[in-house]
Amino acid sequence: MIKALAVLILAAAAAGAFFWFHQTPQAAPVPLAQVRGSSFDLSAKPPVAPPEPPPPVVAPPLVPEVQPEPKPVVVTPPEIKPEPKPTPAPVPEVKPPPVEEKPMTLTFSRLAFRYWPQTKDKGARDPFPKEIKALNGKKIVMDGFMFPIDFEKGKVRSFILSNGMFGCCFGDAPAITETIKVYRADGKLMPYQSMARVTGVLEVGEEYDGDGYVDSVYRIKAEDVGAAQIEHK
Repeated sequence: MIKALAVLILAAAAAGAFFWFHQTPQAAPVPLAQVRGSSFDLSAKPPVAPPEPPPPVVAPPLVPEVQPEPKPVVVTPPEIKPEPKPTPAPVPEVKPPPVEEKPMTLTFSRLAFRYWPQTKDKGARDPFPKEIKALNGKKIVMDGFMFPIDFEKGKVRSFILSNGMFGCCFGDAPAITETIKVYRADGKLMPYQSMARVTGVLEVGEEYDGDGYVDSVYRIKAEDVGAAQIEHK
């Protein structure tokens, strides 16, 4: 019985060997000395001990993160602008009362000059001296004889102030520079005076009548007309 079993085992081993050699590609036989890990490895080394595990890494203690101190918030107060001061109302300029111009006292001798009618020629010389023209517009006071020109309701509207009486002194009439036409600046009538004192503004220049003749070279816009004594000069 035991022999039969041994035969069967040998036959099975032979069949397996035959099958293995014919199915697997042939390779060079491996020397037994190179076979490791089997019972045929004669030069097997003792098993190597596994390496010791590394020491556990000890994590450093957790240091709590120090939060930076918050910076103090500086609150800038809003700029308070001063309220604009109310602009004072402009003070009206108080002008001093105009100083009344003191009238200049004139005489006929001051106004006398040799007059000739001015022609219309471009090269004609001005008959009025500079010192006489400088009196134009001046406030003056003069005395003279009154010769009324216009009457109205027993009073005088305009008259001639003269240095002498017409027709006296050998019958010569006063020169045109010795007569001044007088009328009120406000148009009021004036009382008659044989000798009058006239206060007003003097006008210097030629004034013509309706026929184109020189009617006067002096005129006074009178502000006041009263009685006066005259001294011939």
